[in-house]
Amino acid sequence: MKRSLLFFALVMASYGAVQAQVTTSSVTGIVKEANGSVTSGATIKATHVPSGTVYSGSSNAAGRFNLPAMRVGGPYKIEVTYVGQNPIVYNDVYIQLGQPYVLNSTFGSNETVLDEVTVTRTGGSKNLKTGAETSISRKQMENLPTVSRSIEDFTRLTPRQM
Repeated sequence: MKRSLLFFALVMASYGAVQAQVTTSSVTGIVKEANGSVTSGATIKATHVPSGTVYSGSSNAAGRFNLPAMRVGGPYKIEVTYVGQNPIVYNDVYIQLGQPYVLNSTFGSNETVLDEVTVTRTGGSKNLKTGAETSISRKQMENLPTVSRSIEDFTRLTPRQM
């Protein structure tokens, strides 16, 4: 009896190790500018060319990024973009199972000059509302049958589900 319990305990303990198989990989790295400063907020987009699957993320305050749980193999097309900079494009990138692909990008010194953006509002001074709205008159409130005289009896008239 002791041996069968011990065997059962060993089988159950090893079950987690057998199920923990790695089937994906990732792309990680740092985005910098030509002067060596890190670029926070850069957008990194990796496209698996055969399937069209897109993985995207952005760099943090330290310039680091990570695109986890990516399909193994390739080829991938990876684009690194940032406002005011020309995009950096990497073609034919292949990633291996369980090994993060390290991609450190540096933007060139040639910056793109942005034109002025002007935002104008047209129309009168009306209060334009967007989204769903429910208006219930006082007469409707008085004629509405209630069971418990609680607010839930009235909120069932709203178009959204609670």
